[in-house]
Amino acid sequence: METIAAKLATTTTTHNAVFETTDTTVTTANTTSTSLQDSTTTNAASMSIANYTPYTFIDDDLVVWRKRRARKDIYNSWFQNGTDHLKDNADEYQPHQHDHGQEQQKQNENYSDFPILDFVIAGFPKCGTTALMRNLAAATTMPSETDVCTPPSNTVYYAYHSWASKYGPSHRKLLKGNKCPAYLDTGYIPEFVAKLPRTRLIVGIRHPVLWFQSFHIMQEFRFSQKNSHLTTREYFSKKVLPKCSRQAGCDLNKCIGHNNKVCVARARFHLSLAMLGKTPLSKDEQDLLLSEVKQSKKRLHDNSKSVLQFQLIGKPNPVFLFDSSQPKEEYFWQELSEFLRINRTDLPMEGATAGYKTLGMGLNKNEHIRTMMLRKDTIFDICDPKHDFLRQELMPVSYTLHQWLTTYFLPVARDPNRKDVVIPNVDEFERIIETFKYDPCTNSSYSINGKSDGESSGRNHGLVRNETDGEYYPAREDLR
Repeated sequence: METIAAKLATTTTTHNAVFETTDTTVTTANTTSTSLQDSTTTNAASMSIANYTPYTFIDDDLVVWRKRRARKDIYNSWFQNGTDHLKDNADEYQPHQHDHGQEQQKQNENYSDFPILDFVIAGFPKCGTTALMRNLAAATTMPSETDVCTPPSNTVYYAYHSWASKYGPSHRKLLKGNKCPAYLDTGYIPEFVAKLPRTRLIVGIRHPVLWFQSFHIMQEFRFSQKNSHLTTREYFSKKVLPKCSRQAGCDLNKCIGHNNKVCVARARFHLSLAMLGKTPLSKDEQDLLLSEVKQSKKRLHDNSKSVLQFQLIGKPNPVFLFDSSQPKEEYFWQELSEFLRINRTDLPMEGATAGYKTLGMGLNKNEHIRTMMLRKDTIFDICDPKHDFLRQELMPVSYTLHQWLTTYFLPVARDPNRKDVVIPNVDEFERIIETFKYDPCTNSSYSINGKSDGESSGRNHGLVRNETDGEYYPAREDLR
């Protein structure tokens, strides 16, 4: 059954091009001294491996498929004749009649519901996806230290050729997958839906304020030299909060400008999630999705058009949505194993949650950047009162994300008849995203730069929401 989904306008992409995203390839600063922390789970949710019986997957047909699908005749059947482009709905393998007898063809028909790629870590950068990649690489012929963002035809080629030999052996690592946490806002997802509707999508989110701080710190050291002539306020106005200058409008969940990767618009996770086709997108839902955008345009005096089109995109892929704090808990790995249809023991056991003790560290191959980012006096502190104006842009985004998830997405995850949406420990997830309504800087000393209360100008009491106009104001102004 087709569902109505949001298809965000995308820019033209070169399908033969291969690039490694720079979104997540830099280590962020060590956050042990920061007052900003991601939401942690409750004691009820915090259970060690010893409290669980490892999930066991039983499906002999799928196991056989995973062992046989790399066969040349099967692989070739997924592509348009004489090309390197996947067929539409390539997952529906139909064996060539002259290749197999009637008995073998009947057996192959059992594979029609099985995937070419088992999963893609599709979103979002700085949301715990790097540690997830490293754990899944234990059971998958995929890179464990590199994000590869390519169209599905290219990704399938790598998974079955270069990666199979480089990151194998394939007889022990039966999964095929990839990580590109920028997929959801690069425009490739509609093509994945068309070509690989059985590929399972894994998506991580995070409180937008915490996400922005982590992402900005990472990117700041890549591009700071290019923007050294700008003051901090000018930098944010031109790069992070730019007005759309195109008459045709700009994408609502993408940054404006070449190589500009960090902006408030990209924190609109709900707009990217809506395109997955999991909710009906009624008029009320569309109004909610666009409400913060209209609010932001009014605030920034931006009269440009809103580029957001709602249309059919076909059958959506199964989706596993999590908050970045959840992989610290064993229940996450139990439910992820079930979602991916593997044994829990196929993934690292004791070490699985360990990678999340340094959440946000991400990938980093540049030692100079690593050194610079560990210098406390250069760390960007989003809780500093001088950055209230920035959080005043981010908090309405965060609030709308919470409202949409709670009102429209969580009910789908709780529906026993909907197997295409999974949220690990959905009740705990709901508790976590409840914090999205609130400024994480509330009642915190802005001490990320190593300043004590006595050295700083005082405590930042954060922003509070004015229920009348939906805006966030400094609590000290008492404008609720």
